[in-house]
Amino acid sequence: MLPAFYTLLDRRNPSAVLPETLCVQPRKTFPPARHLIGTEDELNQYRIAESKGGSKYPVNLEGSVVSINRDAKALTVSLGTNAGIAPNSRLAVVRNGEKLAELRVVSVETTTCVAEFASPSPDNLSKVVVGDSVISTIK
Repeated sequence: MLPAFYTLLDRRNPSAVLPETLCVQPRKTFPPARHLIGTEDELNQYRIAESKGGSKYPVNLEGSVVSINRDAKALTVSLGTNAGIAPNSRLAVVRNGEKLAELRVVSVETTTCVAEFASPSPDNLSKVVVGDSVISTIK
């Protein structure tokens, strides 16, 4: 059986999968990470539009750690040029309101970026896990 995020399941018969025409989204079209990146990007577009409306307060753009390359000591983050991220931008990894690490962006794509730890520390990789929140502040 396919995971729940690919199909709608009949609650009366959990082993039965509804026809694809009744699914919220087509099967195998949106892997969870891609869907998350798209959703976070859309929310950040609203935050950016709000900040351009004359807000006096800085706006936090939020993303997530999507993957970690332990060999390269690099992280893929769901913030990209759509959110105003550029090479050398600084990002903060947070969990439960606690700042875990600061990142420096190395390369950027439309909805994602690759970042490395801003300050080398032997325990950086042990602090951060996939799914941790990443924040960039725009003023």
